[in-house]
Amino acid sequence: MIRTERLNIIPLPYMDLVRYIQKREGFIKTDEDELKVYDYTVKPMLEEDDEHKHLFYTIWLGYHKGEKIVECGFLRPVNEYGVVEVWIEVKDNERGKGYGKEAINGLSEWAKRENSIKFIGASVEPINKQSKKMLEKCGFQYALDNQGMNIFFKEIN
Repeated sequence: MIRTERLNIIPLPYMDLVRYIQKREGFIKTDEDELKVYDYTVKPMLEEDDEHKHLFYTIWLGYHKGEKIVECGFLRPVNEYGVVEVWIEVKDNERGKGYGKEAINGLSEWAKRENSIKFIGASVEPINKQSKKMLEKCGFQYALDNQGMNIFFKEIN
């Protein structure tokens, strides 16, 4: 678990993740969403014997006063260059209140304890000015454009 000023961020264990996906909770709304999340989370977790690495595949939920405000996580374990990529989704009516920044900073602090992680990356659609501003406030720097996305990195170790 990660604790920030206002959030408790909890990684979903395998069976809770499966139920979360099947119930189409949070950002999971369509068959396409369900299949995509299943492919990025459940399948790799089934193939990974190291349970610690499951934390890099699962969805982390951020709660404030018992209400789920944030969904976030990593796209996969650290790569050979020491990079992990984070993602975040803040509940629509809670955007602009600093929860995204708190969650990204919480994930960054957690990642600092992982010796193999040197950089955290994030991909943002070019039109998403709020997310880019939030990442910059969290210490991320714009690096490049790749496949129509703006790529940001933060050195952590």
